[in-house]
Amino acid sequence: PAPMVFGMVIDSSCLVSQMTCGKQGACLLYDKTDFRFKYHGFALAVKFCSLICYLVAWYKTRHMN
Repeated sequence: PAPMVFGMVIDSSCLVSQMTCGKQGACLLYDKTDFRFKYHGFALAVKFCSLICYLVAWYKTRHMN
């Protein structure tokens, strides 16, 4: 599901979309600053959650032999 979620994050910074048959098509213009903050912010949030999960697993298993 990661590509779909990242795609939604990318699409959320679209300023101008191409309209095809009354439906939203490809994005023609992105807000570069918004795109950068959303994309890297989301990636950082995912990595932070992974770090928290890793630390919890390490803490719970640190005394196992």
